Amino acid sequence: MKGQKYLFLLWILIFSFSGIKSAFAAHLTGGDFTYFFIEVSLGNNRYALTLDVFKDCIGTNLYPTNTPFDVSLGVTAFDAETMKRVTSVSVRVEDSVDIPITPPDSCAPRPGNLCYKKARYHGSITLPNNTAGYYLVWTRCCRNNTIQNIINPAEAGMVFSTYIPGSVYKNSSPEFVNQFPSYICQYESFQFDHSATDRDGDSVVYSLSTPLTGGSINIPIPPSWPPPHHEVNFLPPYTTQNPIGGSPQMEIDPQTGLLTVRPTSPGRFVFAVTAKEYRNGVLMSYIIRDIQINIVSCPINFPPQVFRPDTSLVIEDTLLFYRGSETCLSFTVTDTNGMDVPIDQLNVEASGKIFTNNNGARFYAESGPGPIKGTICWNPSCEIESLSDPRIFIKAQDTGDCMGPNITLDTLYIKLLPPKAKPPQPLSICAEGVDAVKINWQPIPESEQNGFSSYYLYRQINGNWVFIDSISDPASDFYVDHTSGNNQNRNFCYRLQTARICPEFYQGEPSESVCMTSSDQVEFCRATVDDSTQSIRLEWSVLDSTAISGFRIYRKADTDLAFSLVAELDGTTQESWLDQQVRLMETGYCYQLKLVDLCGEEILIKEHCPVFLQINENQDQLTLNWKAYQGWDGVSEYEIYEILPNNERLKVQALPGLAHTYSLGTAPLEKSRHCYQIQAMESGNNCGITSFSNLACYEFEPRIFIPNAFTPNGDGQNDIWEIRGGFMRDFQIRIFNRWGKIVFESYSLTNSWDGTFGGRAVPEGVYVYQVRAWDEAGALIERGGSVAVIR
Repeated sequence: MKGQKYLFLLWILIFSFSGIKSAFAAHLTGGDFTYFFIEVSLGNNRYALTLDVFKDCIGTNLYPTNTPFDVSLGVTAFDAETMKRVTSVSVRVEDSVDIPITPPDSCAPRPGNLCYKKARYHGSITLPNNTAGYYLVWTRCCRNNTIQNIINPAEAGMVFSTYIPGSVYKNSSPEFVNQFPSYICQYESFQFDHSATDRDGDSVVYSLSTPLTGGSINIPIPPSWPPPHHEVNFLPPYTTQNPIGGSPQMEIDPQTGLLTVRPTSPGRFVFAVTAKEYRNGVLMSYIIRDIQINIVSCPINFPPQVFRPDTSLVIEDTLLFYRGSETCLSFTVTDTNGMDVPIDQLNVEASGKIFTNNNGARFYAESGPGPIKGTICWNPSCEIESLSDPRIFIKAQDTGDCMGPNITLDTLYIKLLPPKAKPPQPLSICAEGVDAVKINWQPIPESEQNGFSSYYLYRQINGNWVFIDSISDPASDFYVDHTSGNNQNRNFCYRLQTARICPEFYQGEPSESVCMTSSDQVEFCRATVDDSTQSIRLEWSVLDSTAISGFRIYRKADTDLAFSLVAELDGTTQESWLDQQVRLMETGYCYQLKLVDLCGEEILIKEHCPVFLQINENQDQLTLNWKAYQGWDGVSEYEIYEILPNNERLKVQALPGLAHTYSLGTAPLEKSRHCYQIQAMESGNNCGITSFSNLACYEFEPRIFIPNAFTPNGDGQNDIWEIRGGFMRDFQIRIFNRWGKIVFESYSLTNSWDGTFGGRAVPEGVYVYQVRAWDEAGALIERGGSVAVIR
């Protein structure tokens, strides 16, 4: 065993030092490791091995460019369960070839410093049957020191590894189909079919992975070790999933193996692609392709691009022209080239039937370097019935392309529409006396009056639109309808249409309808006390803002004889108003909300009066009285709340909607200030809301009743001296004998004096007392006098 150990170490040393003179120790550029099952031989499984190894031709003093590949490579097999070395085999180079440097783009020059070679190594390995399988590993140094995305690339070798499953599977690994290109161009979108085939028909899943590393310049062919292997250290911001940068960054489709990227930085980068094969959900094997990618700056000449603006005139590739109206389409032509490609001159032309046979279309375009502007205008007359070839061709051509001029042809189809027949815009409806209605509108502009016939006026009757009259003057802007009858119901709606003859009679789309303003367009929801501002807030909802120019708010206090204007609001976006000029503790209020129509007339929406609450006191008995809420269809109930000193609401009672008074009973003596508020609940549920009353408070003054004599003789009559009172926060009493000594002291009204001191009855006579009390505001109240003890 000791001899075998030294033999193995000697083999390592020989392999290591022989690699110092290796042809490609400093410039490996990638490769991959595959195998396929050959046969079962004497109870063992035999596999064919293939290693593809790539190197570039960058020469150094130590490693000239013409040095050949290694003649053979050593592959080591490790037991996948114990990770112990099982055997090593040598695979020999079968052939080595120069890789053609194929430009990825017709305009891309061939870089002069790129040269790549590929060597394919073949061999076989026989492995004993086992259930865990084997790892096959070959390790080699080194990579190019000019690689930009990893740390210390010259010291980062490569590890080629694959996995053979347990002997029962008789498996062959996947094999990549295509060879990765020599270089790709900066700023060009790149796609590569990185798929693999599988002899066994297993499914293959693809992913980006981190290249493995092993070996160094001092030990270019180190002994191979089982997984896990060291990975290269990416130089930030590069990562496994973003190994070369790019916009968008590199991505590989896990099902198809299609690799896509648009690189943004030139240079040399490394990354890896792993292909894993699965059979019935079980991992069979994997192969890893280690790749060095070269990104070079390539001159790019893009073809011109024609940009049409987003407009209602163009639907996909169809341009709409209305008879009798001029339509103009403006477009922009750009030509953005890549680096090292000069800015091109652009020439733009337009052709089509509309530019011939006196059809009257006009075309104009600038020339020169892009971007340039172009315009097509046409006013198809009413006499034009159709076009034999309804198309417009926009031809944009650049110069100076490496393959000759680029030409872009943009085709637009023409669709002729009837005249625009745009309806006038109704502005307002106003009552004209008591039996007529005046409709005002904005007439169509003169430029759109081609082929004008008349305005058609319609009024809505029982849900149907009925023709009223036609107006032949295109400049007309009003009409008085004398057929409306009594206009006080204010439920009239009108709309207009424009009729034209071009070439035949055509009646355009109707205008928006405009209706007389009515109170139904706004819902006055509530008036409520706003606790945070101690004001009254009005809230309403605009259901239909048409024909409303604003609102006016009127207020009347209970002490006033009439309503007065307190606010004017312009527009229809505001749906609340805060009245801060109120005296909530003194009086109740009512409000009228009136909308103002487009004619300046007022229409009353509704009147709302929030609850006004008052407190009455009679011999310490508190009673709440309130004015009922007005403005809703009804009140379902009133909720009574006590407002505690910390402003918390404590619900006291809920009463039916017809109630207007509630007795609170005797006020507790320990609390002098009592505050209450009422919440009214709407029964009609039109707005689904509530309204709060004002905050009503009552404060009792502190009260003290002090007897001047008592008879503590045990007959059950007047045996104790007791002070009665209430509505105080703190209390203190002291009683002194005639020598000034305290014979009784208490801090509570509930403690009474029984005429004793120290457990013995005091002598009959007169005693002096001193009472000190504090109300809730902290004010001191003092009382003094004498009390007679009679026995």
